[in-house]
Amino acid sequence: MAAEEDTGDDSERRRGDRRDIGAWGKYRTGRGIARDVKILDVNEKGCRFFDKFGTLKPDDRLVLRIGNVGPLLTYVRWNKDSEIGAEFEEPLYGAVLEHISKYFDERSAEEKALEDKGE
Repeated sequence: MAAEEDTGDDSERRRGDRRDIGAWGKYRTGRGIARDVKILDVNEKGCRFFDKFGTLKPDDRLVLRIGNVGPLLTYVRWNKDSEIGAEFEEPLYGAVLEHISKYFDERSAEEKALEDKGE
């Protein structure tokens, strides 16, 4: 599976497709221990999450759950300052993405309003 590069307009287009959320998830690498993570944004192709352990490397394969959605086979694409960019092996269906956005976003109404205003 080829990694997408963050270059120019493509990066901006993909950013615009992302939905900011504050959802809890878990990942597991191989037979490792399940780790709790905070999902920061998601789209049909992947997500960005905060991993306080920061040990994941590009091309690591993991199994991810967002709320009770999953398992999602996922590949790490980048790791910067404990934030992980991950690509789903299979894109999410639109209805699944809507479900995640609607039911698992734990941000307050104030936090959501600030993000809608671009602050």
